[in-house]
Amino acid sequence: MTEDSTIYGIADDPVLGKYISHYPGERLRLLIIGGGVLAVVWFVTTVLLWSVEDEGLAATITVVIVAIATLGVGWYIAHLWNREVILYAGGFSYREGSQLAFLQYSEVNEFRQRAERVSYFGGLVRRTIYEIQITTNAGEQITLGNFYKRVDEMSLQLESRITDALLERAQATLSQGERVQFIDQLAVSVDGIHADNLMLPWTDAATPQVENRQMVITTREGETWYRAPLKDLPNARLLLALFRQYTVQEDPTA
Repeated sequence: MTEDSTIYGIADDPVLGKYISHYPGERLRLLIIGGGVLAVVWFVTTVLLWSVEDEGLAATITVVIVAIATLGVGWYIAHLWNREVILYAGGFSYREGSQLAFLQYSEVNEFRQRAERVSYFGGLVRRTIYEIQITTNAGEQITLGNFYKRVDEMSLQLESRITDALLERAQATLSQGERVQFIDQLAVSVDGIHADNLMLPWTDAATPQVENRQMVITTREGETWYRAPLKDLPNARLLLALFRQYTVQEDPTA
């Protein structure tokens, strides 16, 4: 049992297998946001009613407005309070409010990730914004982000395990002589990379590089052959895995 399992009392799943890790929502952050909103509502209401001569009327209006705001903030917090992701060896569970879904990694069709470093107050405060989009074989979509604790770790864990399942499926597809499609303009086969009705043989392809938020595919001579924005490219790690599998690797001892 892991430390998380000891803390949260999470057992292995009979279908998804051994428990790996747990990523609950940032509940303290929710409480801080909710408290901040209510404080602003109370302050603005007090200022606006400052000139009202009837103190009883002003107090009643203040109570009504704060009560309505409290209901709204309470609904918002309750809607997000129980969100969590639990990873197992063979899949993961995703809770959103009263809805709970269990998914095997093999049920995922697309994994997209965006990580952007932003700064505030002239660079004094810096943080990384994560956005993870998961699409299942049935077309269902799950969006995860900075609301979850240790989202960077969760992203790496999910992408690695989903990619392993996607790679197994891709290898089966390629072995049957079919292409693995990434976007409309980009696919791979056992012969090479296909883009815009052109084909780059594996023997002429180099390992892709990430530049300016784009996946750049080059020839072994260093010429740019194709560019794809990462935000539009699902399963980027799968593409890299296929490149490692099919391209001719340089001998580091040569």
